[in-house]
Amino acid sequence: MSIKILLVSHGELAAGAASSARMIIGDVIHLDVICLEEESGIEVFRNQIRQYYTQNKDCEILTICDLPNGSPYITACSESSNLLEEGKYAVIGGLNLGMILSIIGCIDAPLEEIKGIVLDAGISTMIEYKPPVMEDMEEEL
Repeated sequence: MSIKILLVSHGELAAGAASSARMIIGDVIHLDVICLEEESGIEVFRNQIRQYYTQNKDCEILTICDLPNGSPYITACSESSNLLEEGKYAVIGGLNLGMILSIIGCIDAPLEEIKGIVLDAGISTMIEYKPPVMEDMEEEL
């Protein structure tokens, strides 16, 4: 079964993340974007989500949202549960570029497996830089 990845966000974050992913790995044919634009409002966004889910109802769809419990997330949850067959969709909040890149090598895996990979990548691709401590630098010399 074909899997589609839909990125949704406030403003252009989803479009920027998709553009960055394409810059790093090339074209990603299963990757689509819908952005909630301030000028258009939530109803236009809801209709775009509804139309996307309706047009792709024969696919499994993983929707990754910018912010857990934000308007794009709530809309995606509501519309996916209303329009899509249970088990054929998943909605995840907390978009980051590492999540998108993690999907590329496993796009043919089952949705449940991809969902786990994406959730793991969301955490494992974040690190904090800690400057070396002077003592550690002296030991290396």
